[in-house]
Amino acid sequence: MPQRQHLIDAIERYDDWGRPWAFFDTVASDGSLDDADRREWAIVWAAVCDERLWASGSLGEAMAQAEIAIASSIPWLSPRACRHLANAAGYQWR
Repeated sequence: MPQRQHLIDAIERYDDWGRPWAFFDTVASDGSLDDADRREWAIVWAAVCDERLWASGSLGEAMAQAEIAIASSIPWLSPRACRHLANAAGYQWR
């Protein structure tokens, strides 16, 4: 399996969008992740929650910008993982 694929899979597996606040902990506690994946997860989450991505515009605009920014700054993430990240981070900024 390619490097980081376990993390991408854990991000993409999240589907409890009625509880977006549980996203971070659910991904972090995914049994397929090792310590290196969890360290990478903390870096990815910090990047998508960067205040500069959320400082202006409506929530929807900020989510779209965050999705684009995370896709360009962390190119190994899948488009679906980027959408999930922007959605969950948007909840943090709501």
